[in-house]
Amino acid sequence: MDIRKMNASQMRQSLELDQFAFQFEFSKEEKKNHERIMKPENTWIAEENGQLLSKATILPVNVFVGGVSMSMGGISGVATWPESRRGGLVRKLLDAALVDMRERGYVLSLLYPFSVEFYRKFGWELFSDRITWELKKEQLPKKGEIKKGAIRRIPPAQWPILQEIYQNFAYQYNGMIDRTESWWRYTVLKQKKGQIAVYSDEDGKDRGYIIYKVKDRYMTVHEFVALDENARSQLWSFIANHDSMIEEVKIKTTTGDPSRFMLVDPMITETRESYFMARIVDMKGFLEQYPFQLEDGEELNLEITDDVCSWNNGIFLLQKQEYGVEVVHESESPGNTVRTDINTAAALLFGYISVEMAVNTEKIHTTEENKEQLQRVLTKEKPFIYDFF
Repeated sequence: MDIRKMNASQMRQSLELDQFAFQFEFSKEEKKNHERIMKPENTWIAEENGQLLSKATILPVNVFVGGVSMSMGGISGVATWPESRRGGLVRKLLDAALVDMRERGYVLSLLYPFSVEFYRKFGWELFSDRITWELKKEQLPKKGEIKKGAIRRIPPAQWPILQEIYQNFAYQYNGMIDRTESWWRYTVLKQKKGQIAVYSDEDGKDRGYIIYKVKDRYMTVHEFVALDENARSQLWSFIANHDSMIEEVKIKTTTGDPSRFMLVDPMITETRESYFMARIVDMKGFLEQYPFQLEDGEELNLEITDDVCSWNNGIFLLQKQEYGVEVVHESESPGNTVRTDINTAAALLFGYISVEMAVNTEKIHTTEENKEQLQRVLTKEKPFIYDFF
């Protein structure tokens, strides 16, 4: 049996496995889109006698952490034929993918898990929840005209308008995709079909948008992006103006969304589900880019254990210099370190778990002084991701 990258001639086998494993059938258009995204050179396979047994695809894209765009390899399309399961093939594919990502300079990896427990064994950890609101039309803000600015509808081909708004919004969250043209065209707009409405303020500047669908008197808001409170208010008014067409609204919202205060009746149904997982692929490379709020000359020592990626094991000595944070990787501890594993490091540095909680649950071990330092120097952005792959 071979573990290697897929070649183009095996795309048909890959499509067959995807359709079987995920229980759906591609249309012709979907097949073309799938081939654009799941490129052979980014897909690792387990093969025997020319037959594809298992596969996993790396999706190269950047994500924001602390306002910094970092290289990331998303793991997608992990599938194995039933007769080849329980043989450790996915473990071998993930091992190969992690080495590949490190060699290609990806410092992070994100995925949507079929099992959190399974991926935790390989160093991934939860970093973001999916929050969904469901409300009746009677709970919407009072309908009315858009008084400050205007809302216009645009076709998907005008995605660059959305991109400018999205970029100004996305960097405020840890884990948001730094979207490219390809990502907009072949991922976002293929998954989130429907109407697109853009809000512009009184000066004509685009300040928000929603991507939504209305069907069977039910509105689904896939994305609600507002750069200020006026934009938020006007977009909610726009939603309320659909009252003659809908009975209910389902909206995917961000962590800490203050929109409840705009609702006539805020007693809505909120669902919070564990969503995406993150893994630090290259700890040294990640720490060099992470925007620690260290003072000049201040030091922070992190001691990391990683049972899968041996290159992440050891002590990382951080010191603030004029040009940024210098990171030195050592094998021996100088003492006075913050000790944790690779899983907790991701949850902590993405802001999914607080320093206080990590200490109380013994996910990290350190002194009271170092705990207070860590609370001060970590990025304050909240974890969130709007995408799916």
